[in-house]
Amino acid sequence: VLVYTIEDNGIGRKKAAELNAVNRLSHNSYGLQMSSERIQLFNEKNENTVVFTDLFDDQGAAAGTRVEIYLYV
Repeated sequence: VLVYTIEDNGIGRKKAAELNAVNRLSHNSYGLQMSSERIQLFNEKNENTVVFTDLFDDQGAAAGTRVEIYLYV
């Protein structure tokens, strides 16, 4: 198994979604929709897996996101 791990230290997916809901009145991101669909197809057609994990600090505040891509070779 080959595992790619990507981490960021941003505000987290939940807070980002909240801010986007307020700041975007009617914009629908085709890129995000397309990426989500490709990840779903990737997971369904292969044994490979993409896993998203929200990260939190010791006080429970959002501390970023981890994406793990498991490639079974």
